[in-house]
Amino acid sequence: MKSYTNKILTFAIVLLLLFSTACSNKAMKSTDNNEDQKAQGTEEDIEISIKGLKDGEKLISLKELKEIEAVTEEMESISSSGEVKKDKVKGVPLESILNLYNTSQKNYNGIRFIAGDNYSIVVPKEVLEKRKIVLAYEENDKPLDEKALPLMVAVPDERSMYWVKNLMGIELLEEEQSVNSKVVFLETAVSGMDKEDYTYYESLDKAVKIMDFLSKFPVETDKTSVFLKAADGLEKEEDIDVFKSGYIKTTGKDVPLFLSPDLPKGMHVKNILFFTYGDSTYFSINQGLKTFEKKVVENNEGIPLKDIFKEVGLVNGDKYLCTAEDGYEVEISADDISKGLIYPRDKDGFALMFEGMPKNTKIKGILSIEAVK
Repeated sequence: MKSYTNKILTFAIVLLLLFSTACSNKAMKSTDNNEDQKAQGTEEDIEISIKGLKDGEKLISLKELKEIEAVTEEMESISSSGEVKKDKVKGVPLESILNLYNTSQKNYNGIRFIAGDNYSIVVPKEVLEKRKIVLAYEENDKPLDEKALPLMVAVPDERSMYWVKNLMGIELLEEEQSVNSKVVFLETAVSGMDKEDYTYYESLDKAVKIMDFLSKFPVETDKTSVFLKAADGLEKEEDIDVFKSGYIKTTGKDVPLFLSPDLPKGMHVKNILFFTYGDSTYFSINQGLKTFEKKVVENNEGIPLKDIFKEVGLVNGDKYLCTAEDGYEVEISADDISKGLIYPRDKDGFALMFEGMPKNTKIKGILSIEAVK
């Protein structure tokens, strides 16, 4: 009888422990989302910095932000591989926040969103003018996960790289784009430069330090950002200091490729078509050959020069100075520049020729073209 009583007592204790554990787990589960927020502080403590306003930098707390009328939107984002992801987000329109400071997202040439891990990206003017950007605190009817807190930038029908999580700062950019007066051809430019070994995933490739590149091809400008465009149409503004800290990978997969061991992979730009800094554009002929419709002139297949000029927005000149990597120069009139064709040579490198013009206008190892007034 005593043994039976002990068994009953033991069984009761086990049941009590199981019940207590279940209650504890339930309590923990119900407060998980609150704990994520508490890890960062209260909603009054968490502040988002807004720079670039006429009255200087402002701070808005998460509590103040959530007091603004919220919206719920169904949006799609597009990954770098073209995959479309659908999300339902709840948050505050960026426009509503900027209206508090008597301004609008359409007033700026770009807006940089900065995450807590220093990931940042500039949303360009053309996106600001047509998209309703939401600073979301819920995704698919649930609070954001811990890594995304306190806010996530949601930009409908655009690349997922604009969906910045863990948002901590906003920078409003009024700086206008520089006028491009010179095109430097990347493949020729890097051909004679020292390169470093760079491990990209499992491949050992070669890369050029961007600081070294810009030292060889200096630009006088006070611009604080560089504009990059990839062959697939991706466009990105990057902080010049961030850009200078990186590399241009020149061999292997996805080249030319902007990357850095200190940057998240989401900030890398594959298959660069061109990048622009100051009044100079640096153009990849190899990517151009894959992107543009090619033309055959005198048995040479290549890219019409006028298509490159149109793509990069080169200014009109009275004439154009064409320079080879060995220093050979030719001046071409504005009337004749549209006859130009850049094509791969039988040997390494690229050449520039002008249809129907003398042989001395042909340039082997074309390095740059500059508009001259």
